[in-house]
Amino acid sequence: MRLKTTLIISLLIAALALGCSDDKNPAAPVAGEAVPVTAAAQIEGRWNSVQAWVDGLPLNTYTVPAFGVGRYDAVIAAWSSGLTVTRTGEASALFSLQTEGTSVDTAGSGLMKSGGFDYWGDLVLDGDGGVSATLRTGRSKDRPFVGQASLLADTLVLNFTLSSPPEKAVGFLPNAQTSFIARLVRQ
Repeated sequence: MRLKTTLIISLLIAALALGCSDDKNPAAPVAGEAVPVTAAAQIEGRWNSVQAWVDGLPLNTYTVPAFGVGRYDAVIAAWSSGLTVTRTGEASALFSLQTEGTSVDTAGSGLMKSGGFDYWGDLVLDGDGGVSATLRTGRSKDRPFVGQASLLADTLVLNFTLSSPPEKAVGFLPNAQTSFIARLVRQ
């Protein structure tokens, strides 16, 4: 009986190791170094969010404003996003971002609020991993967001610093700047 159990456990470990060694498996460990995105063709297609961090915290533990003006006592309980990139040139593309999330009051009331947003605009790559995202609509259309994009196997890592102007102080953004890192996998 003990030999049979040991054999089954060994087979399961071997099967998991083989399954995780496939680069197409999103749960697979990623070997090697991140490669900077240098061409729009590298990121063309559809991407799903896997993980995101805000100011070094997992997104689901980050404080967000919710439930009323002046109240900053909620955390994101659920979050998902999809990114679609359509190449328009060697170093340019259009993007569409759809995001949905749910925040929960941290005061223990159990109140929840769900919502989502859609953004679209232009991406321009600088050839060394730098990326500039400019929205086509809204207040940010004249102010591009600048960040870094890199690939690690089938994973796209985006790293941006978002800022709000001093005259538009936002209570949940420390020092009016927020670093945002997202990890996405190709669909």
